[in-house]
Amino acid sequence: MNEFEHKTPAWALTFADLMSILLCFFVLLFSASEIDVEQYKDISDSLTGAFNTKDKIDKIKELKLDASIVKQKISNKQKLKAENIAMSLAPEIQAKLLEVDVNKNTIIIRLMANSSFTPNSATVKPILIPVINKISEVLSKATGNIDVVGHTDDSALDSVAYQSNWDLSSARASSVTNVLLSNKLLKQNRFKVVGLGSTSPIVDNTNNTNRLYNRRVEIILY
Repeated sequence: MNEFEHKTPAWALTFADLMSILLCFFVLLFSASEIDVEQYKDISDSLTGAFNTKDKIDKIKELKLDASIVKQKISNKQKLKAENIAMSLAPEIQAKLLEVDVNKNTIIIRLMANSSFTPNSATVKPILIPVINKISEVLSKATGNIDVVGHTDDSALDSVAYQSNWDLSSARASSVTNVLLSNKLLKQNRFKVVGLGSTSPIVDNTNNTNRLYNRRVEIILY
């Protein structure tokens, strides 16, 4: 051997063999862990469609918002109609012959029985007939069905003509309806007459003032 020939140390050969083995090992690991990009995209899209509820939640929120807007429009429209009716009947309201109220999607014109009828009677007082006629003119310009509902307090009825508060409340509602229908612009098929007796008080029947307030006829527009 030439004295200038390079001699490789023994440890270097061992080290080279170790590096070759490690290289093969990492190549195998990389091959085993490689992912098909297209397959991954397909799986990802499927999972996104199945689990991504953000869009669905946003759509639900939009629907709820739309419903809220519609409800608000309905409420505002009903409120405006009630205000117009109240303005038309302002003198009668100031004279405490009636009240105008809004309840959900209904407008209530409330006639107090003490100013409308004599006790234990269903005959409308002559002073109230012009008031009811004015109400009929207002109703003829409004759309919707009309319930005329009679109410009494819980006092025992002292009458020969009526056997119970049911009878009296029904008769009073019928009397008011007959006056309303004297206006030929109002159609009978818009009306329903109801007598509720003492079953639906506004306030508790604990004193005479409350009982007086509970005796009423309500004209309900809806």
